[in-house]
Amino acid sequence: MSRIDTRNRGECGQVLILTVLAMAVLLGMVAMAVDVGLFLQERRSLQNAADAAALAGAAYLPNGVMASDKARDWAVQNGIDGSDGRQIQAVNVGTDRVEVVVVREDAPFIFGRVLGLTSLDIRARAVAQLGSLSGAVGLTPFGVPENAIKYCAYTQIILPSPPPECLTTLHYNVDDVGSNVGDLDFDGKGGGANELNELIKGGNKNPLCSINETPPPGCPTTEPSKPGNTVGQIRDAIEWRLANTTQHCDTVAETVGPDTDGDGTPELRAGCNPWGGAVGPDSDGDGGTCDNINWTDGTHGSCLIIATPVIQPPLPKSSGDATNVAFALFWLKGFDKNRCKGNDCEIDGYFINAEVSVTGLFVTSNPDNTPFVVLRLVE
Repeated sequence: MSRIDTRNRGECGQVLILTVLAMAVLLGMVAMAVDVGLFLQERRSLQNAADAAALAGAAYLPNGVMASDKARDWAVQNGIDGSDGRQIQAVNVGTDRVEVVVVREDAPFIFGRVLGLTSLDIRARAVAQLGSLSGAVGLTPFGVPENAIKYCAYTQIILPSPPPECLTTLHYNVDDVGSNVGDLDFDGKGGGANELNELIKGGNKNPLCSINETPPPGCPTTEPSKPGNTVGQIRDAIEWRLANTTQHCDTVAETVGPDTDGDGTPELRAGCNPWGGAVGPDSDGDGGTCDNINWTDGTHGSCLIIATPVIQPPLPKSSGDATNVAFALFWLKGFDKNRCKGNDCEIDGYFINAEVSVTGLFVTSNPDNTPFVVLRLVE
């Protein structure tokens, strides 16, 4: 006659209960992990939208109404349009900054409902600041004396054939005969033809500063001129720029203006800005310029717009140093090959008084420091 071991049966029952409880806890942890992961993903999406909206709005300062409108427009373009509870909670505009707060209301729990959790609100906040440029990268190594720069009105520059008096010829001569542009050695280490060619295409990688803005420690405001005949390298690099601009951004009217923020100065269009969203990734570390343009997402960039240091006159000789007092934008119209050979190279174009958002060293906004503005996220 057999005997039932009630002790073992009781232990089996206890193990079963503990197993069920452990599975419940484990499933609850997994459920919460899934929900938390989804909420974190939503939070990142909201933060990206808030960052983009704040930066877009700050680009239109000091026009507060326009800055607010553009921030809201950009948020909507990034999915903050009232659907699924995603909406703009606040847009606050100051003299030099834009704050954007977005929210996803009643984001639902999926697995957390078994624990009595139904929904929560997810918020993201971004503050973008508009400032001026203290130090620039992506500069073409042409030093242009202040007295060689002339600007025409925006309405003249965007004409299919601007008035002849608006045309400027950048004249390089190996002996500085009749020159109004100097070939600069940005890093002060000499360098050969390949370095110059790449600098004309892509610009400097280490910031250069101007004496008219307080330079941060270690940012040079002078650079030596480069000795030797560089006509061939100048010609080849300029031809490369002329050949690497698409039809979307190959006229001044397509690339510049109008004055959208109401400060009296037109802006480079975002899609044609070679220092902006049209460029990337910046694989060679030059701050984002023409040698890294991609042609996707509706942005094209323009290799016909260059940035140059503005230097104190007179033009330095081959052994002299140039002192930076500002930076300028120049539109490359092109050149006749017969005018760019031997000891001389003459490049036609127009100096453009326009604002452009760039990568660079940030200082407090100074409306007189055109054409460059810097946008950054501060919160």
